[in-house]
Amino acid sequence: MGMDWANERYVRLYVRETPDQALWCWQALAIWPWLVVRAERSGELSTRKGAAGLAALLRIPLEVVEPGIADLLADGCLVETHRGYAIPNYVDAQNATSSDSKRKADQRARERLDSAIKGKDVNISVTPSHEASRDVTESHEASRDVTPIRSDPNRTEDPPIPPKGGPAVAAKRAKRPRPSDPTPDEMAVATRVLGKITERTGIGYEVATSRGPTHHARLIASRLRDGLTERELRGIAAYCWSSSGLEWERKPEMHKYLRPETLFGPQTIHKYLPGARTFLAEHFSAAPSSVPSEAA
Repeated sequence: MGMDWANERYVRLYVRETPDQALWCWQALAIWPWLVVRAERSGELSTRKGAAGLAALLRIPLEVVEPGIADLLADGCLVETHRGYAIPNYVDAQNATSSDSKRKADQRARERLDSAIKGKDVNISVTPSHEASRDVTESHEASRDVTPIRSDPNRTEDPPIPPKGGPAVAAKRAKRPRPSDPTPDEMAVATRVLGKITERTGIGYEVATSRGPTHHARLIASRLRDGLTERELRGIAAYCWSSSGLEWERKPEMHKYLRPETLFGPQTIHKYLPGARTFLAEHFSAAPSSVPSEAA
């Protein structure tokens, strides 16, 4: 059964790639179109299961979704919400109106497409006499030979393809460390920070799988590269959980929010960081190791 084009819901996918998008890992590039397609009209992707829930919603393996989410969260194209995730500019992108010149250009494109389709239908039923009259002359055949490098039967390799985005983007990609590639020191910090969250919630968070660092490890590495310290990250968890902080320990409905995506997400961490810094200053000394294990 064909599509009912007039009544089917559709979304806009913008085809121009920005320099920042050119730096996304391949997993982020793979899941981004499906995030746009699966999002609700508000731009939300409702799931309380984190990356696993999003993988199920997109029908894409978790090992692809986890690193993709990390890049998109770090870039700000995807944010965390109390209901799951959201695309911040989704509504504006879907409701943007085209300029007059753009609408005219689209109309011309549709007319060309209609003309091409009709022309193809006519060519299918061309008579033999017409087919004969359309043979290419010898002079044209000679003038359209491919270059020797393409026609050499002994040639086994194609010429190198220039990097997408040009030399400037390729150079930026080569120099810029990806948030999805934590260093050994960052992995060690992630292990300790996630371990403290696990002690409180009982939920285990891996820092690596056979395919590499997990989304949670990359998330913590991104915050470290933003300038935060291990003490501050552990302090956020302690501040949210502690009876001298937000008291989540006494609020069962808040336990599910003591998770890396909520505490350390680029769009949510600012809700807890100021309070955590005050909490640390009031209860512990400034030394990096001064946050006791039972508190942070």
